[in-house]
Amino acid sequence: SMRMQRLFRDLDIQFEAEQFRTLENQAQRRARMEYLAVTMRERCAAQHGSRVKVCGTDGMVREGYLEAIGQGWIQLSTGRENILIPESSILWWECENQAAEVKIDVQARAYRFSMSDACYALMMAQEPARVSCASPVNTMFEGVIARVGADFIEMALSPCEPYFAYSNALTYKEQGVRIIPTSRICAIVTVN
Repeated sequence: SMRMQRLFRDLDIQFEAEQFRTLENQAQRRARMEYLAVTMRERCAAQHGSRVKVCGTDGMVREGYLEAIGQGWIQLSTGRENILIPESSILWWECENQAAEVKIDVQARAYRFSMSDACYALMMAQEPARVSCASPVNTMFEGVIARVGADFIEMALSPCEPYFAYSNALTYKEQGVRIIPTSRICAIVTVN
C-alpha cells in the first residue's frame, strides 16, 4: 500500500541520517583521539616561521617569529633580537596560525641539541646576552656566557652595549662572574 511505502521511505531516510550521524560522530571521536596524542612540541613545531606570543615564568610576554626548536627550547626572532626560551619556563603561548597542520614531523623542523648546547654555542661565539631569570622580581643579567656546566651557566657580567638603549628591567650592573642554574633561566636574549 501507499501508506506502507511512505512509512518505509521515512524509516529509510531516518536510518540513512542516523548512519551519517554515526559516521560523523566516529570521525569527530577519531579527530579528538588523534589530537590527544599531539605534544606541545609538535603543536609548537607546526608554527615554525609563524608569529607567536610566549609568556615566561618571569612574567614577561615576548613576541616574535618562531625561528627554531630544539630539545627543550624554542627561539624567537623579533628582527632586532633573538630570544632563546626553555620550554620549561613557558607559562603559555599563543599563535596567529591556528589552522596550521598539527601532526607534523618535528624532527624535520627541530634541532637535536639541548638548551645547554645552545648556551655553549653562544659562549663560543662570545655573544653579548641578557639573561632573564625566574624570581619574585624580573631579574636580568647582562654579559657574556663564560662557561657552561651540566645544569648551570657562568656569566661574565658586564653591561652590554646593545641593551643600554632599551633595558627597562631590574638589571644588575655588577662586574664578576655569576653562576646561574639553567632551571631558573626564562630567556636568553641576543641582539642581531
